[in-house]
Amino acid sequence: MSDDLEYAVNIAERIRVNVKIQCTSSHDHRLRDWVTVSLGVAARRETTESVGALIEAADEQMYRAKNAGKNRVKAEDAEQTPDAGAAI
Repeated sequence: MSDDLEYAVNIAERIRVNVKIQCTSSHDHRLRDWVTVSLGVAARRETTESVGALIEAADEQMYRAKNAGKNRVKAEDAEQTPDAGAAI
């Protein structure tokens, strides 16, 4: 995984965990069950044709995260841990 992609995955994971913590500590118990964060991450490469292509790559990863069970981070790099964040 490239340094840029790894950095972006780490930021996405921090966002996901912080939302989960806020919802877990909320007095509204419905938030604990209803709110999840699925994030897709992509990094610009020499072969990236446009900003639109980069957004499309991240969007694909977001749908991978949702389809893998929600509340997780997915990145376009094959080395990304398949279930990153699923336990939190």
